[in-house]
Amino acid sequence: MKVYKEDQEHNLNSTDVKYNYFNFEVSNKHNEFSMHDFFVTNRNKILGQYVYLIHEVSLSAESYIDFIGFTEEGAILFIELKRGADSRNRQEVISQIGKYAFDSHSIRNLVQNETQLRAELNKEYLHNNDFPSGLLNKIANNIQQGIFNMYLVTEDASDEVLASAFYMSFGPKYQKINIIEINRLSINQKSLCFIRYYNKQPIQSSARKNKMDLSTKIDSIEHIELREHIRTLTDSWDNSGYKIDPLTESNPEYFTFQWAEAQSIWAYFYCKDKKLKVYDRKINNNSIAVQVSETDDKQIENLADWFGHQRGAYSVKGNNRGKTGSYIIHCIDVSDYSSNEFDAIFGKFCEMAELRRKIYEKKYNLQ
Repeated sequence: MKVYKEDQEHNLNSTDVKYNYFNFEVSNKHNEFSMHDFFVTNRNKILGQYVYLIHEVSLSAESYIDFIGFTEEGAILFIELKRGADSRNRQEVISQIGKYAFDSHSIRNLVQNETQLRAELNKEYLHNNDFPSGLLNKIANNIQQGIFNMYLVTEDASDEVLASAFYMSFGPKYQKINIIEINRLSINQKSLCFIRYYNKQPIQSSARKNKMDLSTKIDSIEHIELREHIRTLTDSWDNSGYKIDPLTESNPEYFTFQWAEAQSIWAYFYCKDKKLKVYDRKINNNSIAVQVSETDDKQIENLADWFGHQRGAYSVKGNNRGKTGSYIIHCIDVSDYSSNEFDAIFGKFCEMAELRRKIYEKKYNLQ
């Protein structure tokens, strides 16, 4: 639990008050400032990081949500406020929060309409900082992956509320609902705010989740020197604008390298052996691989041939069952490569990435 001192402008400030001396069952006696305004003023302290807010968003013909928040990582927060005097059934409120994640198409429409979104964000009473354009792609990525954060902010986290939230948060397929209880009290002529957190979850975003998944996959590489080199390499690439995608937990064998701002996967690193029915042989662990399809540009094919002439090179033929035709995966087992040679291989991957980017931009007139 956190304790703050509330000033005359209703901003929360740190305090050295020893909260353990007070009876927490005291009812809220400091209600003249609306809970919505109080939350808007202090949301960054309450949520633990800067959050852009939009207010009273319609997610469907039947439901409005009090706030949708966006963090600087593009995480999406659904936030419902409930005052102690609110006549709605608490279980009804909890159930409504759980349904918001299923209205993601409405949020996608809102984000795609940048003019409308900025109009909502620029409402003066929300006190938002300037909203960077680059944040829209991160938000869209979270929507696409279905990563949402659910919050109920209440003056009364009763047993009924907590039981309902825990029930709806049970199991990996359910949305985890964070409960934040806020009690603003006047004690000895001092305005204090007591904030308790129940079922608290780290704020999830695709960027944070990807880094956690990627770290787990790199840890699974048994070759120690190779593992540390891959770790250093992925950090440097991440900082230079390339995207390293760990894919999903259902693909534990590999992660991919691709150039930013497009979904064209162009290089893989395999942590474990991989064999599919559409492959004519398995791909070995500690292999770097690049896939070339029969529909790829001739320049891509010529560059990919370079991989077939390196030490530890082998190829895997695949057929996507008629969907996109056949393809070849050019692989290099890098277990016995020194760092300098290893960097040279990735240098070729960089060359291929830039070539794919140019072909992509030319195809869609993005140059």
